[in-house]
Amino acid sequence: MKRTLLIPILFGIVISAACDSSSNPVASDSRFGGGAGSGEGLGSADEFEAAVASVDLAAGTFTLATGAVLKVTDGTTIDPLGDLFSLQSVEDALNAGAIVRAEGDQVLEDGMLRATNVKFEVDDEALPELDDEFNGTVEAVDVGAGTFTLTNGLVLKMTDATIIDPLGDLLSLLAVEGALNAGTNVRAEGDQVLENGMLHATNVKFEVDNEAQPELDDEFNDTVASVDPAAGSFTLTNGLVLKVTNDTTIDPLGDLLSLQAVEDALNAGAVVRAEGDQVLENGMLRATNVKFEVDEQANLSETRFEALIASFDPEAKTVELVDGMSVEVVATTRIEQKGDQDHLNSLALMAEAVAAGFPVEAKGRGNLVPSDSPTIVAERVEFEFEDGPDDEIRTLVDAVQVGEKSFSVANGLVVRIINGTRIKQSGDDDQLGSLNEVLNALAAGERVEVRAKGFVTGADPATMVAQEVEFERA
Repeated sequence: MKRTLLIPILFGIVISAACDSSSNPVASDSRFGGGAGSGEGLGSADEFEAAVASVDLAAGTFTLATGAVLKVTDGTTIDPLGDLFSLQSVEDALNAGAIVRAEGDQVLEDGMLRATNVKFEVDDEALPELDDEFNGTVEAVDVGAGTFTLTNGLVLKMTDATIIDPLGDLLSLLAVEGALNAGTNVRAEGDQVLENGMLHATNVKFEVDNEAQPELDDEFNDTVASVDPAAGSFTLTNGLVLKVTNDTTIDPLGDLLSLQAVEDALNAGAVVRAEGDQVLENGMLRATNVKFEVDEQANLSETRFEALIASFDPEAKTVELVDGMSVEVVATTRIEQKGDQDHLNSLALMAEAVAAGFPVEAKGRGNLVPSDSPTIVAERVEFEFEDGPDDEIRTLVDAVQVGEKSFSVANGLVVRIINGTRIKQSGDDDQLGSLNEVLNALAAGERVEVRAKGFVTGADPATMVAQEVEFERA
């Protein structure tokens, strides 16, 4: 078999600029310019030659085994005849266990050494001989870096030039990562080559090691630990990761009918159980069917609440009560629907009434989530005006502002109409059922009387937020 010089990660030399020469094999070996004197490795004051101990990409520097730190700037010339052409490739080579030598010229600028030119070379003499093939179990995957690590410590890089065998079980690093996360054993075999101080897989075949897999039940039933809606998966408390696809049937008789609803319930402190059937596909478990149910028995202690609303956060859907308690309205919260005029049957109506200054009471029950600021995740809630309106008027309408949903009366009071305001209509010909009708009547020279109930705020001018109004030609 053809042999070539490669980098064994398992036996790579870790170089640290912080180590002294007695404990650093590179620093203490005269071959790498790291003899007893810190000045060894410098041909003259303006030249350097030594092994690279470390790289700091953020600072744009590299440290030699002698301890010297050199800056690389836009004015530094990197020798195109070297093996490596950037600090990133030098760092990659060091991480892969390679020994990299640097030589060039330096100048002192602003109290720091800057490399005016540098040549980076991989020291092949320091590397043992390895096969040009690999075959082992995958231990980890870094999709962002495009690498995978075998259990023998070998780190292999994949690029656009890497050929992934289409006859394998997994056809991408992302699929390999998903299989590992699902507890699947994956083997990789192929050919490797040393490029820029790092091992590159020229071709690779990923296979699921079915012989090493524990026997799996085709059913699951456990508590959900977490959900990843973007990845389309959920994780059980036993560590099992299950994929949900378009082919997965979510039981319509369950409490939650989507991964997003499950995530919302978990975020709200609920305990959710999942049961169903599973199948192994491409090294990952897929739920063929699943039923999500809120575990009422396991959920947090049930708490009742009843108090005036101090404020409402529409983004968080959280109601702050005057007693300091927070009530969170989630996807599974039931908002009580009642037909009388005192009740507000939606979050939107409640929010508008609170913003308008109405005293609105919230009452219901839910699960108390322990925290620094206690929150009740509401199972059910009802919103109603407290004790009905405090103020009533019966007078003539002076003017109408349709765009502002308001009208003014003879004494200067402004009356606001909100979505929750009930405009009474009995079918009488003299009754007017909208602000537009009132505006038209006034424009025709008619007088319009209004009866209104609501809450007068301290605004200037004085403003009533109407809960109920009735318009009639006078």
